[in-house]
This record gives sequence, C-alpha cells and structure tokens, in this order.
Amino acid sequence: MKGHDTTIADDSLGATLPGEAHDPLAATVATGGGAGPREPVRLQRGAALGRYLVLGPLGAGGMGVVYAAYDPELDRKVAIKLWHAAAGAATSADLARGRLQREAQALAKLQHPNVVAVYDVGTHDNRVFVAMEHVDGWTLTQWLADQRRGVSEIVEVFAAAGRGLAAAHACGLVHRDIKPDNIMIGRDGRVRVMDFGLARSHGTLEPQAGDEAPELQRSLLSLDLTRTGGMLGTPAYMSPEQFHRQATDARSDQFSFCVSLWEAVYGEGPFAGETLVELAHDVVSGHVRPPPRGAAVPGHLHRLLLRGLRAAPEERWPSMDALLAALADDPRARRRRWWIGGALAAVTGVALALALTGEQADRCAVGEARWTEVWPAARAEQVRAALLATGRAHASGTATRVLAALEQYGQAWTAMHREACLATHARGEQSDSLLDLRMRCLGQRLREVDALAQQFVAADAEAADRAIQATAALTPVAACGDVDALLAAVPPPTDPAERAAVDALHGRLAEVDSMFELGRYAEGRRLAEAVLEDSKALGHPPLVGDALRTAGELAVMAGDPATGETRLQAAIEASAAARDLEGHARAWVALTRLTATSLRRPQEALHWSRAMAAAVQLLPASPSLRARARNAAAQALWADGQVAAAVVALAEARALFVTAHGPDHPGVANLDGSLGSALRELGRQDEARAAFTRGLELASRVLGESHPSVAAARMNLANLATDAGDYETARREMVAALELREATLGPQHFLVAQTRYNVAHIDMLRGDREAARRGGEAALASFEQALGPAHADVAYPLNFLGVLAQNEGRLDDAEPLFTRALAISTAALGEDNPELGSPLNNLGLIALDRERPDEAASRFARVLALWEKAYGPEHVELTHPLVGLARAALGRGQPEEALALAERVLALVESLPEQASARAEARYLIAAALVALRRTPERARALAEAARAELPDDPHSRKVRVKVEALLAKME
Repeated sequence: MKGHDTTIADDSLGATLPGEAHDPLAATVATGGGAGPREPVRLQRGAALGRYLVLGPLGAGGMGVVYAAYDPELDRKVAIKLWHAAAGAATSADLARGRLQREAQALAKLQHPNVVAVYDVGTHDNRVFVAMEHVDGWTLTQWLADQRRGVSEIVEVFAAAGRGLAAAHACGLVHRDIKPDNIMIGRDGRVRVMDFGLARSHGTLEPQAGDEAPELQRSLLSLDLTRTGGMLGTPAYMSPEQFHRQATDARSDQFSFCVSLWEAVYGEGPFAGETLVELAHDVVSGHVRPPPRGAAVPGHLHRLLLRGLRAAPEERWPSMDALLAALADDPRARRRRWWIGGALAAVTGVALALALTGEQADRCAVGEARWTEVWPAARAEQVRAALLATGRAHASGTATRVLAALEQYGQAWTAMHREACLATHARGEQSDSLLDLRMRCLGQRLREVDALAQQFVAADAEAADRAIQATAALTPVAACGDVDALLAAVPPPTDPAERAAVDALHGRLAEVDSMFELGRYAEGRRLAEAVLEDSKALGHPPLVGDALRTAGELAVMAGDPATGETRLQAAIEASAAARDLEGHARAWVALTRLTATSLRRPQEALHWSRAMAAAVQLLPASPSLRARARNAAAQALWADGQVAAAVVALAEARALFVTAHGPDHPGVANLDGSLGSALRELGRQDEARAAFTRGLELASRVLGESHPSVAAARMNLANLATDAGDYETARREMVAALELREATLGPQHFLVAQTRYNVAHIDMLRGDREAARRGGEAALASFEQALGPAHADVAYPLNFLGVLAQNEGRLDDAEPLFTRALAISTAALGEDNPELGSPLNNLGLIALDRERPDEAASRFARVLALWEKAYGPEHVELTHPLVGLARAALGRGQPEEALALAERVLALVESLPEQASARAEARYLIAAALVALRRTPERARALAEAARAELPDDPHSRKVRVKVEALLAKME
C-alpha cells in the first residue's frame, strides 16, 4: 500500500479472477462504407431477367428478393433470387456476383431430392440473379405454424432435411444458415433445403469486414435474433464458432439443425436471451434452458439434441449421418417392433438382449456404479449434516446448492463415461488409446470429487463459507472430451506399477487442491510438501512440476511468498523439461499473479506476463486457463498503474471465463467486483456501480443473501459512496457488510479485520478521530489474530494508526507504529519491495516535523528509488517522496535543489484534477524556493496565492496552509 490513507480493496470475490468493463458483444460492428441497404428493385410482371419472364414476387430476405418466373426455353416455372446491393459499399456487384456464383456452383454439385436444384446464374441491372427450382409449397416455419404437429411428424420432416444437408456435407459444403425459413416442404410432400447463399467449403473462416452485408452497421445489442445479417448466419440459430468468428464446418450446420428441431418440438428455442448479447452468452457457454413443463418429447430425442447443441464442436455428433442414424433409432419404435413381431421376433429380441448384456455393454454401463462408489446417497447426507453442523446462517442454503451442483456434476460425468466407451466399443469412432486418455481424465475427475467430499464430511465453518466456490472449482467434465488437450498432454508411464503410483499421487494432489479451495492453507501446504518429496522420489517429471506449483501456491496463501516464488520458478523449469505445456502455462500464470500481488513487483510481473502469454499460446484452446492468464496480466498492469489497460484485460478474462464456466459461476461475480474496482480507480463511477451491482446480484443469487461473500459486493458500493464524499451512506453500508461478516465468519476472521479497517478509514474521513482510532486498533488486533503478527498485511493498520497519531501531533506514538510496519514489510517482502515506501515516507514526514532534514532526505530518497524502479519516472505516486525531498532541501538551505524537485512534482500533477493537494503544495514549495533565491517575485506570489485557493480541508493541508499564509505575509 503506497498511500497513507487508502482503504483496503476487498478481494474475497476478486482474488482469483477480476472482472470486465463491458460485454465485447455489445460493440457496434463497423464494416466500412456508410450507405445503408438500397431499396430492392420491384420488378413488374412480364419484366425480363435474362431469358426469364417475371411472374411476381415470392418473398424477400436480407440478401435479395425472390420472384416466380417462367423459362420459355425449357417451358417450366422457376424461382429467381435477385441480389440487392448497397450503393457505394464494398458489397456491391462484384461481391454479390462472387457470393451467388458460389451458391450456384455449390448447388450444381448436388443432385439430391432433398436439396433445391439450381439451373442458372446471370446478371440484371448490375445485380446478380440465380434461377432455381420452383417449389410449390411452404417454408418449414409456415408448415409448423399452420397446425399443431406431432413430434414424430416433425422428426420425419427434419430427417428428410437432414439427408439433404448430409449430401451437401459429402460434397464438402457447409450451409451456415440452417433455419426453418430455409427448409421448404412442397405440395408433393418432398422436403428440400434451400438458400445456400452462405455456403463455404469445410473449415473456412468468417469473411472479413469487406465481405459483410452493410446492415451490420448497427449495434449488436438491438440486432434482430431471427434475421440474417452481416455475421453470415441468423443469430438465433448460429453456432458458438460463428459467434466467435472462427472456422465453421459441418458440425456448425449440425448445431443450427438441432436448434431448429428443438424449437419445432418444444415451441421455443434452446437458448434464452432477448438480445444478441444474452443469447451469445448462453450459446457459447452451452447453457441450454430446461424444456418447458409438460412437453411430450421423448427422452432419447432430448438427449440427441443436447449432444448436437454442445458448445465444443468435437463434443457434437461426428457427422449429420451419425445424428440421423440416432434420430432414426427410436427406442419406442424398437419396443413396438419387438411386441408386434410375434414369437420369432421375441426369440430374436431375447437373443439381442443377451448380446447387449455381454462384455461390450457391461463395460459401457459401469460409469453410474463408479460414480455411486464415490458419491453414494449416504455420503451426500453426511455432507449435508456436516455443513449444517457448522452453524453458519447460510449453511442450509449452501448445503442445498452444493449437493445440487455435485448431482449435476455426477450426471455429466456418467454421461461422458458412457459416451467415451460407446465411441470406441460400439461405434468405432475412437481409438483405444484415445479412450484410455479419456478414461484417465475421468478417473482424475473422480479423485477430485472424492477428495472434496472427504473435506466436506469434516467441514468446519471456514469450509462451509467456501463450499459453493470449491464445488464450482472442480475441473469441468467437458475437459475429458477435449481431444486436442488430451493428446497434447504428456502421456502417462507405460509401466503399470509406475502408472498406479502416479495416479495415487495425483489423488493426494487432488486432496491438496480441495484444502486450497476450502482455505486450509497451512494443512494443505504440509501435505503438498510431502507429495512433492514423494513425486521427486518417483521421478515422473510432469508430476513433479504439478507438485511444485501446488506447493508454491499454498506457500503464498500461507503467508510465505518468498518460498512460493522459489517453488513456482522450479515448477516452470520442471514442466518445461517434461514438455508439459499445460503445467508450464499454469505455473507462469501463478508466478505472474504472485509477483504482481503478494510480492508487489509490477515491472517484473509485466515481464513475466509476456512469458506467460507465450506459454498459454502453445496450448490448445482452453478458455478457463486463458481467462486466468488474462486476469494475471490485468493484475500486473494494474499494479504498474496501467489501469485502463487492465480494464481491457479484465473484460477479456470475463468473456473467456463465461465461455468456460457459464454466466452463473461464482467466479463471474469475482470478475465483476474487480472490474468495478478498476473502473472506480479510473473515476468511471457509473460504470463501476453497474459492475458492482451486477456482481452483487449474481453473488446473492448463486451464494445466497446470507453468505459472507455477498458482503464484499456491498463494501464495493460503500467505497463508491466514500469517493462521492457521502460518508454517512458509506459508513452505513460498510457497517452492514461488517455485521454480515462478523455474524457468519466470527469476530477474528481476516475478512472481518479488513472490513473493520475500512470502517475506521471512513470514520477518519468523517472527522471522528476517536472512532477511527478504536476501529484501527480493533482492526490491528484482528489482523494479528487472523494472520499472525509478522504477516505483511499487518502493516496496513499499523500505517493507518500511525497516520492518525501523526495528524494529531502525537509523533512519539506514530514513529514506533511506522517503524514496526517497515520492519514487517521488509521481513515479509524484502529490502527492494515498493511496499516499503509507505512506512518509509511517513517516517520521513516525522523527521521533517522534528526538524531533522538530513534523516528525512535519506528516507525520501530511498522511497523515490524504490518507486521509480517499480513504477517508472512519471508515476503520480512519486509526488510523495519528491515533495518530502523538496521540503528537506529547503530545511537544509538548498533552495535550488528544492526548486527543481518541486517543479518536477508540479509537472506530474498539474493536469490531474484529483491531485489538488499535491499541486497546491508543489506551488507553495516553488514559491518558497523562489523567495529564498530572490527570483521572480511576481511568479512566487501568484503561485502562493494559487496554492492557498486550491488547498483542500484535511489535516495535512491545514498545516501547509499555515506555511502558505506565512510566506505570503513575508512577501508583503
């Protein structure tokens, strides 16, 4: 802490993942060119389009108008799509011609009864047209709206459309805008997929801005979710990769197909959202809404759709053909056929049943039993009882949330286990070696759950407070379907005995991780060190790297950042030697975060952040790890004073975290809280309030109103009131947060101490010195009780109490407080840490007050060296030691030196409205130096008068005002 009257930023919601400035999808998309869509040409009946005669309009869309026309050469009715271009835009005739020629060429390759046929392509009035088969019938949208349709009837129509789509995929084409409006049902009953205007070959990326429709020059917040636009797709039906503007393939069409089928059978889309931002969040996070109550949709169809709607393309069906095969494999139909078949069918059915209960079926049905071994009903009740026994006010709600989350996790684990098995042993889509990797991954997920359950059964009050967050921190089951990541990992040992030993140590590391998440740092650290020694003895390099990183992170949380740094540096070296890319990246993230926060070395943290970014780039896509990396980068930027850049990094971290874990993860509240703090520091109060409020609402909903973490969000809002000078509101909100934390955490908890400190700070600003002193002393006692008397954070209340004493003129009380704070910071952080600057600067001020300018100059010079090295020569924090050095120079009879120092201060703060006090003091010091040097008396008087006018009303400024008045009197 550099300033001597600063509140402690609450980090119980933001210690791991700070937040976001604004949703990146809320930005306006600029595509170049300023013209809007040109009004489409309205062709009259009888008008000529090439050799075709217009009969009348059939409809219009985002890309063109469709007319019914007559082909006199072949004596047949056709449909013609006429492109409407944008005046003066890049997307005019050349682009239109290219796109529709692609459509025509794509469809010309297809000869399939379920795909509309294309006959011809040409131009009219510099506009491209495509002549195609005229389908006398209805769009699927119209067909569904015409009357209530049964599920089986809907499925039959979609299956036909799917066959047409599969045929397109077989030709290497992707539609990229599958939706009910692009599926036709003719009066002849034949289903056809049409409008391949967005077709591309497999794996191509979204086009650049010049290839987009001009209608995208609007805010995405107001974009019609059912309208095709420049994103090349219709938002309500788009896949996650289309929202991310990544490469699309046949699995993207599969996703849109499943959205359309879900909407048809359930009467509503699978993803909620009134705006594109809300929709995109649910789509990219795979957050499918529950089916409406009473929907008569078979379970097998629901499960089929869920797989096709997975956010990760590799987790969907391998192909449209595989999806269609599953769609046709209706268990109800199988049962009906079994009963109708009579005696022979019965014998066949028995034989089939016996076959299905053989070795392959058994090996794919054991997942549920394995899960039950780890999480039986009796264990769930033990966890509930243990949490309730803690007596926390939130215990009942916490138990309900934890058990529901673990039940959901178990369902996902069981489904993944069965799917992985079937992919190899039933469908032959996956190799045995890949199955082995997935099963090992699933085994590790079980070990995590088992370790967490063991901790819950022995839960204390601290564990209850962290139980929801610890459950949410379990590695997502979806990681075991990330083929690229699994294949990139270091393979396990081939020797069975060594492999078993590695698995056992991974199980112990899972136990350590559970202790970490539940706040049992000292106990977890001891176990981590033991696992580290055993890992070294075993000699499996990736395991050694993991154990080093885990031991390092726990050392930091246990209050030993120096050991933590040593362990993390060793983890980086060990993981690099093992070629463990993920472990290497995770160790860099941890070291960057440590250097920026606990060690408080921002320049070094920025340096490490570049190495961290390079390590993360080597990995397959991992939104969760990338989110943590962006968070660590934000912390480094923020520590260096680059708060605006940190806000951008926080926004990216939040977007990645939502993609990885969904919008209702407790970590999102962490991000919102930290974002608000960064915006607050930038003076963007309204945006900060919005972020804090969003975090408060999410924390209250996910954790419960009585959860102690909700107090953090309330504290953030109290800090905004402090900034506005509304100290009564600020104190009321901060006291409410204190009471909530005391009631749930107990009076001696670290977070209670932190909140007490902030109440005391507000009391000081209110001018209630006695209340501030009592609060500061209570905070100091709580810090010492919770963290130990030598913890680095104990320096905060010591500095605060010293400032109170110094402002009251009690220098004999203030000096030992600052001296102890300096000793604690030096022992905990080292001689060169910038955090030493605060007590050093305050000791320098005491030396000035006692008229010891040489001692003061020595103190201030050391502060200046520390902060220039850490923050650079232009950082505003340098004003504190520079002012002290200028004052000491005047006291030592060196006005020339004082003048140069004060001029430097004025240059730093002259344009900063919030630095009125420092600016006024710099003007006074310049004036005093000029008077001593007998130079420019007019400037000296003007500066002194400006200083008097600008000085605020606070204890330090009142002392400066006395000196200003004396100087002005001297100049009379």
